[in-house]
Amino acid sequence: MSFFFFRHQTGSQFFFRRLTVAVCFLSFLGGMSLPLEAQRRIQPRPIPYSELEREQGEQRLAEMRQMGIEGVYSFLFELRVMPRRGEDRRLTGQLWGSRSPAGPVFRYEFRSPEAADERPLRFLVQNGFAPEIWSHDTGEAVPETRKLTLGQLFSEIKGTDFTAFDLQMPYIFWLDFAYEGLSRVRGRSSHGFLMYPPPNFQAAYPWLEGVRIFLDAEFNALTGAEVLGAGGEVLRSFNIMEIKRVEEEWIVKTIDYRDRVTGDKTRLSIRGAAFGLLQDDFPFSPDELEQPFPRIPRDQFSLF
Repeated sequence: MSFFFFRHQTGSQFFFRRLTVAVCFLSFLGGMSLPLEAQRRIQPRPIPYSELEREQGEQRLAEMRQMGIEGVYSFLFELRVMPRRGEDRRLTGQLWGSRSPAGPVFRYEFRSPEAADERPLRFLVQNGFAPEIWSHDTGEAVPETRKLTLGQLFSEIKGTDFTAFDLQMPYIFWLDFAYEGLSRVRGRSSHGFLMYPPPNFQAAYPWLEGVRIFLDAEFNALTGAEVLGAGGEVLRSFNIMEIKRVEEEWIVKTIDYRDRVTGDKTRLSIRGAAFGLLQDDFPFSPDELEQPFPRIPRDQFSLF
């Protein structure tokens, strides 16, 4: 999930050195759309923008797709489910992240803090232009690793309204998009993009018209997103509420997810971060998902 970290760009740093010609070419293709396609899809917001702003925004998007924290890292987090009606519910968990040749890769582990002996639910998420996701529920009678199908991405995780789609965020790498100019998001100038789902997504989820994303104009990171239904109605959104500098990295501290239909909200709060972990100790492979990762000593985490 690229939104977990930020990179500040200044002066000559603005042009990210690791960008490849292939990514730039794909981004260029992503901005193109056929006339018939444009007629039947929701249109971008009518926000005036200059050609320079568009070029800078698309550069930001290409950079974000390529960036990541160096090496292996881990975050401790809490997931607080706040339904519009009923009592709050909390899950705790841990995330491990790295980067594979295919793109960012993450492993998640979810637990209920009320049941200390509960066996965790695990996910392995491969992001990028060919995303994949696997799950392994150690609480099953016969636990096994399953590759999730496209039609399972909006399934709820452990009774929350948090989904595999939220973990994977495949829309970051959708190739077909329209630039929507600069706007203010929580007081910060942000580039807007309307990301159009590829044909396989459209077939699986006919109600999904697109995902609007916002990239901070100063920090190279995603700051919010809106899942759009028929006529551009916002069905679900997430917003980064707080960021924090830990060692040399700017990371997300708090994210709010909101179901605009039910009014339910889920808050993801990062409680600790550890960087510079040994790559060989943490195999990001579906074959290893049934095995627990090595325990990271508490003193390696920066807790907050």
